[in-house]
Amino acid sequence: MIKKIVVLSLALMCVTFGIEQAAAKKFEYYMGSTQSTSSYYANTIMWAKVINTYAPDVHVTVVESGATYNNLDRTRNGEFQLSMPSAYSGIIESYNGMARYKGKPDPSLRMICISNPFAVLYLVRKDSGITDIKGLNGKNFFAGPTGHISGVATQKAFEKFGIHPKYFIGGFADAVTATQDNRIVGFSKAAAGYQMDASMIQVSSVVPSRLLAWPPEMVDYVVKIIPGAVGLTIPKGGIEAMPGAGPLDTWGMVITFFTTKNLPDEAAYRILKAVDEHWGSDIAPNFAPCKDVSVLKDSLKLLSAPEQPVPLHAGAIKYYREKGFQVPKKLVPPEK
Repeated sequence: MIKKIVVLSLALMCVTFGIEQAAAKKFEYYMGSTQSTSSYYANTIMWAKVINTYAPDVHVTVVESGATYNNLDRTRNGEFQLSMPSAYSGIIESYNGMARYKGKPDPSLRMICISNPFAVLYLVRKDSGITDIKGLNGKNFFAGPTGHISGVATQKAFEKFGIHPKYFIGGFADAVTATQDNRIVGFSKAAAGYQMDASMIQVSSVVPSRLLAWPPEMVDYVVKIIPGAVGLTIPKGGIEAMPGAGPLDTWGMVITFFTTKNLPDEAAYRILKAVDEHWGSDIAPNFAPCKDVSVLKDSLKLLSAPEQPVPLHAGAIKYYREKGFQVPKKLVPPEK
């Protein structure tokens, strides 16, 4: 009898322990990021801190990586369950089997939200006399390093609309010096969100400069040929280092937070809820490109803009709808 009681007691203890363990079980995930020298890496660490603190029973570990394409490749092999920052253009390519993923689509990919859009800005010296983008025709201009996506897109658009600058070859540091020395009239570069980055601020502090707007037809063309590219309008006063500029039409791309459909719905819901509720208190104040972002509203707008978007995660959709947003049909996954 004593033996039976002991055995029964042990069995009950095991059952109780199992229930407690199940109740305490956390969702544990690895989150691909970027190189640790990037400002986006620090931003990813902040996102992880918010998720780990405010998303019940969810824990993410940030892993340094090679950013977008490396994150996508390591997601395919199951190493990463979440990734941020990642350019939406690369995720679209992987999901649809385009470009470097031609013939090898990954239909499991799902979006959670954006981090921030960034504009591509076109700066010229004022003494060049150039006041619109077509004025670059025949001028010495730096569109970007060889193979850089913003430079490739710029040159394709210029060719399409009959703008033929004399392209300066080099890197961004070379372009800064060449603009200051008046060897070129200016250069284009991805902004820090909607703001001029340090190189453009440096030039404009030494040489009176202006930013050039793009006509709508050129913006539309880039959006059509570059997956994930978006049209952007920066209002007057929206660029802190050049408050007189604008409204300024240009194009840009979007940095995003993605996962796969294998992430449990409840985990995706809790993660997005934590990010949204602590955007204004923790995320945006610590990363300037997020400052002007309304994370839910802008995510739906920018993620649905391309012709071949990547759908949202079903758990994320639940949260968007709870907050009163109508999710575009093109962002609803097959399983929802």
